[in-house]
Amino acid sequence: AKQAGEWIREHIGQISSFDVVYFSPFIRTRETAAYICGTEEVLLTPDDRIIERDWGQFGKFTTEDQEKHFPHTYREKRANPLYVRLDGGESMIDVYGRIRDMQGTLHREYSESRVMMVTHGDLMNVWRYAVERMLPEDWEVLDRDKSYDFKNCSILQYTRVNPHDAHDIRQHLKWRRFVHTVDPHTPPDNG
Repeated sequence: AKQAGEWIREHIGQISSFDVVYFSPFIRTRETAAYICGTEEVLLTPDDRIIERDWGQFGKFTTEDQEKHFPHTYREKRANPLYVRLDGGESMIDVYGRIRDMQGTLHREYSESRVMMVTHGDLMNVWRYAVERMLPEDWEVLDRDKSYDFKNCSILQYTRVNPHDAHDIRQHLKWRRFVHTVDPHTPPDNG
């Protein structure tokens, strides 16, 4: 988390330059947000819409035991990873619903602002689906590609500002950067 904060400061700007910093209220994301912010004075805003996917009972078992105890869900998760609802938990489309609600808030309250979120891998995975307006089959290709897995403290940045020409500012998000701060030499799409 400290490395992620340093990377953000070096490549994007001070954490205090963000208009709002949202965080998932789970303890580990609170701690991550605190480490990312370091000594900067930042108002952190908790939001339950960006919590981790609820894996329900399915997620309490090892992969082998998932297949044994929940054979139908296990098969469906492999066949339809975006739509399968885990036993007692959420589907990725359920997470997408929370994201769409969050996007509405960002559009209404922060459309011209710099926003940071400290959240979880599954949420970031589906965030790409929503922001990049993917088709389900396109998302499934990325979901199967392990280079696109969100490692701890990965950074997913969207911007309207052309990274090669600061004067080229678009009306909508146009560019994406995906970086693994704990392993910066292995980002997909060359970072």
